[in-house]
Order: sequence, then structure tokens, then C-alpha cells
Amino acid sequence: MNQDWPQSKLYLYGQLAFLPADLDHKALRKEKLRHYLPPESADEPEAALRDYEQKGYFQVGLMSNAGEPIRYMLSDINSTMFRDELVAYLEVAKLKLPAATRELLWDAAAKQHRQHGYSPTVNWRDIYGDSTRYDYTPPFWELIFLAVADGSVRLSHIDYEKTVPYLVSGNSVIDMPKAMLRFYERPYAQFEIIDKVLRQRIAKPSSSANYTATLRLDGKKLWLHIGKKRYLIRRYQGRKSNSFRAISELYNRQTALTKSDLNLKPNSKTELKDLPNNMGFKGVMRELFIELADDKKLHRPTVLLRKTVAMDDEQYERLLQYVKTIPMDSE
Repeated sequence: MNQDWPQSKLYLYGQLAFLPADLDHKALRKEKLRHYLPPESADEPEAALRDYEQKGYFQVGLMSNAGEPIRYMLSDINSTMFRDELVAYLEVAKLKLPAATRELLWDAAAKQHRQHGYSPTVNWRDIYGDSTRYDYTPPFWELIFLAVADGSVRLSHIDYEKTVPYLVSGNSVIDMPKAMLRFYERPYAQFEIIDKVLRQRIAKPSSSANYTATLRLDGKKLWLHIGKKRYLIRRYQGRKSNSFRAISELYNRQTALTKSDLNLKPNSKTELKDLPNNMGFKGVMRELFIELADDKKLHRPTVLLRKTVAMDDEQYERLLQYVKTIPMDSE
């Protein structure tokens, strides 16, 4: 119990403790199971699944049709067993978590309150930003499952963002190396906040939001206005480019949009989660002005552009540091 669990084990236990129906009697290919099992079991998951079966966690069935990959089916899932062990582990794990780290989850939920109310979709990036330097060292599933275990939230869905399956090198498309997958996959959770005190906190505007910043799209130029100064964030090359098509649709619409709403070029392979970077939203700019989520009704990812944002002192200072790297308009 003193040994830290890997994220894959936490994900498996959380899934089968709180949302077992998402896997129960479902035909699962090894790609679907990859995040639930250790990396060494990714290509051959049967041995790891059988180990759980022998210990009484669930039953494993195999489905095989000619010419198709083997699929695995879990049944008789012992959710109580998963939950008891997970909760016992979390009781120890939370003692190692700084209070400030746990607060990051509620800060992320508060930023989504205006659009999603008390039912946010929080991903790894919402808590830790765009940087990939962490390599999953900061906890994610611990934060989510602690909130579920203590009755603060009601969990509705957990998953990982889809992987970009390829890389572009010159004019060639190459497969994504396995070692790089972690940089393109991030976990996320959809939940409803049910704790009354947390609801009041989420809904209350931050008293420290003392600054505002606004985006303006003028022709093919995207400007950032901070006080009386403005900064050129991006000059788009052409109106037919995917980046300009996307920013135009987002700027002129007040609601979250799916990829099909963005008027991208036909057969575009650009992933929705990569568009913010292509449009010029990086680091703190992306954190403040872009919201990526997963629409529970449409079962599709969505993206929202916030044209005006309120900032606290820390966000304001970070944005000022960012704009030092881009040219300021002299007019």
C-alpha cells in the first residue's frame, strides 16, 4: 500500500469502481485496454487480464472472428473489491498531495462554470497547462477519484484524448513512435459537482480577477488588447487556410463548436485539439482563451473561443511575459 500506483492502475480501478458499466460486457480491443494496463501488457493484454480474473476481480472472455483482431469481454465485475482497494489507497495517497495541488481541480472547474455550470470536463491540460515536461509526474486520477470518494462529485465519464496517430516529416507521413504517445494523450474526466460548499465556490466570481484582455480579429490579423496596448498574435497567410477558417468561425460564434462546424478544408486530417496551436494559441494564451471539451450529447470534442477574459495577478503577469515575445503594434 505504500508503493505509488501507476496511472494505468488508478484508471482501471477508478473505472471499474465507479463506472463499471462502461466496460461491462463490451467487446474491447487491445487498443481500448492500453491505458488500463502496464506498458509491457499493451500488445498482449490477456496475461494481465487473466491475473485479475484469478484473483476474483472479473471474468474474461475472448471473442475472435476470422480476419479480425481478438476482442476481450469483461463480466462479473466486482466493483466493491475495486472500490475498497482504491479508497484505501487514496487515503494514503492524499497525505502526500499538497493542498494546493488538490485545489487545482476546483480552479479548473471554476473556469468552466460560465459555459458548463456544475458539470465540467476537466483534462490534464486544464490543471497543469500545455507543458509536456511533466511526463505524468503530477497526479491526475488521484485528484479525480479523491473527489468522487469523498462525495464532492458524481462521475459521469473518464477517458483519454485521442492520439495523433501520425507525424509529418516533410511531405511524408510516419507512424507515431510509442515513446511519444504520452505527449499526445492526456486524461480527462466529466463529472457533476454535488457538494454545496464547492458549488458556491465554483459559482462565485474570483475577487482577484483585476485585469481583462480582449481578442480582436481584423481581416487576417488577430490582435490581443491589454489596457491601451495591443499585440499582434497571428497574421494568417490566407483565408482558405484551416487556421484562418477555424479562427473565423470561432470568433463569430458564441458557442462551442465541433470540428464539422469549423468549415475546414475537405478531408482535413487536422485534429481538433491541435487547432489552437495552429491558430496561434500557445501557453497562457491557450489556457485563457481556448476551452476544449467533450460534448456529452454529441459524443464529440468541442472547442470554444473566449474573446474577453478576466485575469488574476498571476495570469496577468504570465500574459505580459508572453507578449514580450511578440511584436507590439505601434499605432
